[in-house]
Amino acid sequence: GSAAGWLIPQRGRVMRQGRPIFTNSAVEGYLMILAIALAGFGLGAAVKGHVVIPMGFSPGSLFQPELLVIVIGCFFAHGTEKQQLHELEK
Repeated sequence: GSAAGWLIPQRGRVMRQGRPIFTNSAVEGYLMILAIALAGFGLGAAVKGHVVIPMGFSPGSLFQPELLVIVIGCFFAHGTEKQQLHELEK
């Protein structure tokens, strides 16, 4: 979450062959944080009864999917620039 909060505002600097890859639009930032949150949810999910990341010493997943999404969002809000956060909230 904190890494996303730092990286998403910096996305306009990413170039390929001298051309920017991202447009720095608010929708683009929203989709990026949504993708990161969904990846976090997937880490805690179970697929056909098998967890993606097992706890090891007990049955079940190491992460609670819904809680992991909340934690990622909180750390993103803490780590991002306030202007970027307000653009994503619009």
